[in-house]
Amino acid sequence: MSDKPAAPFLSALLQVGAKKNLTEEEIGRLKAIINRVGYVESKNTPDAVQVVNGGGTGPGRGEFQYEMSGKNGSSATARNQLKKFEKAYGKVDLPQEDRDELAKDVPDFSQISQDGQRAVLLAEWVMKTPADEVGDLARGHIQDKDFWLDYHWAGHGGDQAKRAKKGKQWDREMLDYAKQVGRANP
Repeated sequence: MSDKPAAPFLSALLQVGAKKNLTEEEIGRLKAIINRVGYVESKNTPDAVQVVNGGGTGPGRGEFQYEMSGKNGSSATARNQLKKFEKAYGKVDLPQEDRDELAKDVPDFSQISQDGQRAVLLAEWVMKTPADEVGDLARGHIQDKDFWLDYHWAGHGGDQAKRAKKGKQWDREMLDYAKQVGRANP
């Protein structure tokens, strides 16, 4: 066993890049997009817990606000997609603590390392999109906002007014993001 720390996100990025024949620039673009999605969801806060209007907490957890809504919630679904990804792409270099949390019936993503959360997100995207949408996203053929609306948030259920309203959230968040990072994509 190696003493080097696990690098799950890099591991997943390289696996996806190799399988989808992505260039180094396209892999970098995918990394930047995931960073922007994390910003929209939680301001890139890996231990975020959703706060609901009126007080209290909601089901969203972690950088990408995976919902702890029972065995069919998005946190359990993401875990299951990771299992499928690892069968198709190879094992992701996750730390044991992350694997232990993911082994729970309803994983709490606020308890998973940020790097682990990003690896699971990428694995989930790859496995749940019907074609090569992740490759198309990396190549710039799908806009970040559209991908987020249709494959990450996906709460519009075909209602274009709901989708447009949620899209305005993306636009507002990206204005703030640009101010924070000086239009760069860390």
